[in-house]
Parts: sequence; structure tokens; C-alpha cells
Amino acid sequence: MGKLSALFYFFVFFNTNVLHSQDAFISVWDLSIGMNSTGIVFYADIQGGDAPYVWQEVSPGNASGSGVFFEGDSLREIVNLPENATIQLSIEGQHLKRFYTNINNVSWHQPPLVAVTQWGSAQWISFESMFDNCFNLTSIPAGLPHMTGVTSCAYMFKNCYRFGGVAEMNNWKTDSVNDMSEILKSY
Repeated sequence: MGKLSALFYFFVFFNTNVLHSQDAFISVWDLSIGMNSTGIVFYADIQGGDAPYVWQEVSPGNASGSGVFFEGDSLREIVNLPENATIQLSIEGQHLKRFYTNINNVSWHQPPLVAVTQWGSAQWISFESMFDNCFNLTSIPAGLPHMTGVTSCAYMFKNCYRFGGVAEMNNWKTDSVNDMSEILKSY
């Protein structure tokens, strides 16, 4: 097998493992919504190593790609995605500590996030502004996210007009949370 073939099989194996891993935090984005029809923008805090990711076009086509989010708390951008597509984004959860959509308190920023389908194994440190201004977020996964390190859920679902909640939220382990201000606030 040539070097190119081996490299191809490595990337297919790597992408498949991240995309279908139970450890991954998986979200769905509708790029026909919002201001950027070819990209995804959010913040993520990655600690203790890097976090590989895979994106897969759900509709109308079947394009895909992958990359790595490097350690740190910073703006994350995935650009040059298929225009107006629906994208499933899987981020390996081992080093993911925080995910949030509030872009510097810019009230007009409406992330095209429509669903989270899996919490993964992330050991979350904060849910503050996690889905802030995700006007079209409709669902999050059933089940329990790892919240033992979470101290804030403030603004978590602020302006999530279409979100209806999940029954399992009543069972979330919120013992360490000391700030739930405006968690469901809508203007």
C-alpha cells in the first residue's frame, strides 16, 4: 500500500471515529439561518490537549471535513462550508471544557445552531451563555451532561425562542452551580 493510500485510510478511520464516538459533543447547524451561509462561529475552551473535530453535511449534499481545535479559550471558526447546508459538527469531548455561542455580547449575532444531539464525555466547567441567542435551537439531547465542575448556567438559553426543554433537565446534577441568572431570559 502506498503512502497516499495509507494516509487516506488514516483520515477515513480518524473521521469516522470522531464522527460516531460516544465521547463527542455533537451539534447540528443550519447555515441557511443567520448571517454567514458558509461558516460556523462559536467559542470553545479546550484544556489539557487539543480537540479534533469532524463536520459532515447532512443536507443537501454529503461533503465533509475535519480539523483540530487547539488548546485555549478562543473563538472557533469553520469556514468555506457548503453554502446554506445543514452541518453536523462532532467535537471530541476529552479536552472540551466549555462551548458557548455568545460572541462578545453582540445581540444581533444569531448562531445557526438548531440542535445538540449528544453531550459526549466533556467534563464541563461552565454552561454560561452556552446557547445564547440561538433563536432556532429546538433540542438538546436527553441524558445527563457531566456538570460536576459547572458553576454557572447564566444566560444558557437566553433568546432560545424555539427551545422547548427536555424532561431530563430536572435530573441534571446542579449542586456546584451558583449562578442561574436569566437562564431562560427572552427579550
